[in-house]
Amino acid sequence: MPKRRGASREAHGIWKIILRLSLVAAAFATFASLSLAQSTNEGALRRQQVRQEVIDLAAVGYYPIDFANYPQSVLVAKQRLAAKRGAQEPATSKQQ
Repeated sequence: MPKRRGASREAHGIWKIILRLSLVAAAFATFASLSLAQSTNEGALRRQQVRQEVIDLAAVGYYPIDFANYPQSVLVAKQRLAAKRGAQEPATSKQQ
């Protein structure tokens, strides 16, 4: 059976469309990754803040593995931490 010339041209045209779409998709992916890379600096600061808060909470008696008393234990530790920070503020303001 002889090949039709029109079918070959149609296939070539389809491959061109697929190539163009893949280039557009690659460009969008590149721009999206660049925008995410810029926002991760802000996320790193937040992650450090959360880490420091967990360290501070552990210093006043919070145990992160205690799942049985989870909500209450965090609230108690936050109250202790607030009281500790409140007690330290007047001392630092008197020194200045």
